[in-house]
Amino acid sequence: MVVIARNRFAFSILRDSLCDHSIPYFLKQAERMTEPVSPLGKIIDCGIRLKLNPKDWIHRQIICDIIEIAHPLKWHDQPHLMNLANKIQSSDRPLLSFYSDLLLGIDDMNSSDPNIVKFCWSVHQKLIDLGHTVPEHFHEIEICIEELEEFYKCWTVFKKKGLGSSLDSFQSALSLGELVQETTKDESLMLSTVNTMKGLEKDIIVFMMAMCEGIFPDYRAKSDVEIAEERNNAFVAVTRAMRWLYVSYPVRKRMPWGKERTMKKSQFIQEIYGNDRSLRPISLNLKKEFEYA
Repeated sequence: MVVIARNRFAFSILRDSLCDHSIPYFLKQAERMTEPVSPLGKIIDCGIRLKLNPKDWIHRQIICDIIEIAHPLKWHDQPHLMNLANKIQSSDRPLLSFYSDLLLGIDDMNSSDPNIVKFCWSVHQKLIDLGHTVPEHFHEIEICIEELEEFYKCWTVFKKKGLGSSLDSFQSALSLGELVQETTKDESLMLSTVNTMKGLEKDIIVFMMAMCEGIFPDYRAKSDVEIAEERNNAFVAVTRAMRWLYVSYPVRKRMPWGKERTMKKSQFIQEIYGNDRSLRPISLNLKKEFEYA
């Protein structure tokens, strides 16, 4: 038995419920370190690397792509993070202005003893404010909050394990996978993203959760090519089931800033369902599920 979602953040509420009911589970990890998903996660990752190594032009270019500015033709002596932040600080786009503040926050960190708790609290408050002021970007803001919380949990594990106190030692621990929580796999429910389930199948039941627009397909998939790639990922997820497949999506979802949003079921559900009468829709507790026999 396995529960599959498009990304690891879709499991947050399910994991809380499994803990409340004392149901053992484990999140299947990729062979390499989990890559950041949100723009915030990528900026934090690349920003810390660039702060520790100002000559790291690769991660500087990644930041340029995220904040939508041209790659610099040559390096300059001025602080790189501050320089990048200043280029978008006066942007009339709220998210770009927020990413400018994020870069400045990373630049202000004390490398030998960074106050990650204060940094995360400040960034979290700004994201909550954005959720109220620019609700049209709720998908991006929500996943940024999820990734910020994951970053904070990594720092907490880092401190509990006594692996150091500097930004450099924290980044090393992240890169080496030393902050991944160990889980017991025997007799436990598997939670897995689509990517980590490739090549695997389950004999009994596969649950696909959060099959709604903005999550699967991802909110960033706009072009026909990107939608086709998401459709291929959905095909991978569906074909992990050898006997039974349940597909579900939330009708309503509470955002981290308190408001509820009505969710729209994924376009892929209709493509899965089609005219095949062996697929039977089931209504259960404000959810819509499809059982595949």
